[in-house]
Amino acid sequence: MCWGDNSFGQLGDGSVTGSAVPVSVRGLEAGTTALSSSGQFTCALTQDGIVRCWGANESGQLGNGTTQASSVAVDVSELGSGVLQVSAGVSHACAITASREVFCWGTNGTGELGTGDVTPSAVPVKVKDLPSRAVALDAGNGFTCVTLADASVWCWGDNGDGQLGNGDDSGRLTGEQVPNLEPVSALTAGDAHACVITRDGVVDCWGANWTGQLGIAMASRGSAFPIGVPALPSQGIQSIAGGYNATCALASGDVYCWGGAIDAASAELSGPRKTTELHGATEVSVGGFHGCARTPTGLWCWGANRNGQLGDGTTTDKPTPVLVTGL
Repeated sequence: MCWGDNSFGQLGDGSVTGSAVPVSVRGLEAGTTALSSSGQFTCALTQDGIVRCWGANESGQLGNGTTQASSVAVDVSELGSGVLQVSAGVSHACAITASREVFCWGTNGTGELGTGDVTPSAVPVKVKDLPSRAVALDAGNGFTCVTLADASVWCWGDNGDGQLGNGDDSGRLTGEQVPNLEPVSALTAGDAHACVITRDGVVDCWGANWTGQLGIAMASRGSAFPIGVPALPSQGIQSIAGGYNATCALASGDVYCWGGAIDAASAELSGPRKTTELHGATEVSVGGFHGCARTPTGLWCWGANRNGQLGDGTTTDKPTPVLVTGL
């Protein structure tokens, strides 16, 4: 079920009419195990490991060989079944296949498909030259990062804000290892930043920091190499989620978020803040200007709500979490 803006059919209900409450996606009746969405399209992993996507498709990001938008879920071509993970970026998407290879599709103006060139593709193409099997991945805005079986992180694509983590701002058309990282257990990519959880429980981030999304008081100065996020619990960090300009982490059932500052002064004070209204959270996700978390009492969302993306039946912004209705 999806809710919010639907200008490109990204809610998947067969229409382009927005909804401030959840509506059912058409074409996923067989059941799903995972979802990944960007601003204008969404992808799902079905129970048999098939990837289906819907919404905007001007760059071929639905992966079905066309550039025609779809308001219902359509199969991504040539991936087959048994896919392990899918991630939707702004205008491209990537997946890990059953053989632990990475395939990407959609726009490729900054090399985000990892094929060694800037040619877009409306069907999945294999990422080149990864030295080990893929374990997890996340697609950002014009770049992609993946965790390999040896717990290293490799990134490629746009690097204008240092979001590849390799110490400079030059883009890469194929993957390059992020240096100076301890072995990682989790990875997330935002619009122009990325973060990981290392196996010893430390959170490191790199890239843009214009709203404090790296968790450090630098008033918009980013970092082209990984730096630790301060003021987080020293243990129990379970997962991490990056959005457009903010990041949230889940630690022992508590949600900590940072970034999203509206001016330089706020960014200077930016750092992880515990969301005190949420207890026993098991999952967290960050969108463009809003976030959501799952708890034993339901799904809760907060932030911008002009398009009804908080799912509470209104279009009023909420600074604290509200319960999504109709689930």
